Amino acid sequence: MKRRVVQHGPKTLTISLPARWAREYGIEKGDEINLEKTEHGLLLSTMNGRRLAQIQLDLRGLKEAISRVIAASYKSGHDEIIATYATPGELEEIHRVLGITCVGFEIIEETDTAVHIHNVSEPAREEFKALFRRLFFFLLTTADECLAAARNHDATAYKKLVIRDWNINKLADFCRRIINKHGQDIFKSDTATYHVVEQLEKIGDRYKEICLLLAEQKRKPDHRFLAALENANELLRAYETLLFHFTLKEFATFLERTTRARRKERTSQEIGLSLIDEVIREIDDLKGATLTMQL
Repeated sequence: MKRRVVQHGPKTLTISLPARWAREYGIEKGDEINLEKTEHGLLLSTMNGRRLAQIQLDLRGLKEAISRVIAASYKSGHDEIIATYATPGELEEIHRVLGITCVGFEIIEETDTAVHIHNVSEPAREEFKALFRRLFFFLLTTADECLAAARNHDATAYKKLVIRDWNINKLADFCRRIINKHGQDIFKSDTATYHVVEQLEKIGDRYKEICLLLAEQKRKPDHRFLAALENANELLRAYETLLFHFTLKEFATFLERTTRARRKERTSQEIGLSLIDEVIREIDDLKGATLTMQL
């Protein structure tokens, strides 16, 4: 968008703020705006979070999609949700998803057909770094304990790790809400950071799936499986080091390691089936981003 520069006095030049942006971030007369000089120009920002309008959701008949719709509304940055439901099971699902994620969201009113959900505790931008670090901590701990459980073929440990994934999802949702509503100031790109958080949440899901798969098997995983899982854990820890202590040399080393890890001695049919599974997973993984884009 373009703005015309207006001169006030001999040395002062001013431009007007876009009305839509000002409303979205609650900018009022007398508020302070941050201006930062960058290599491409001036960056204008505010510490205010985005004020998204109340959203009304018709959840009747959506079944398992209910949790995803509410979580996407939360991650998008909405502060108020009016959700319509039809059955006790749908109401139970609404309560369930608010209990395992959507930190700060509470039901403030409930009728026979609708619930009024409101944000009562808003995360601050400066909290992102600690939450992002904690997300990594839980993910790496899960990876290590998953390997230990596989070596001992410990059914109880598998079940605990499946439950642990709820906390990883909650932290990931919290981080994504902060990015959408406030942005973050650790890395240069909010968009890329959001993508990394999304991928970390998916990696947590994969460890959960590994535990569910192993729990169904009577035999202890073989040496080849354990070696592959150990290698994956090492790559995850190497990525954490790369992300927080980034150099181009470290990036090149990490690239070599991931390339070697993907080169496995498998038949063409095994490779083909694996690629098909990856395609299906990538298509499936579009769900969350699609909801966040639309709500």
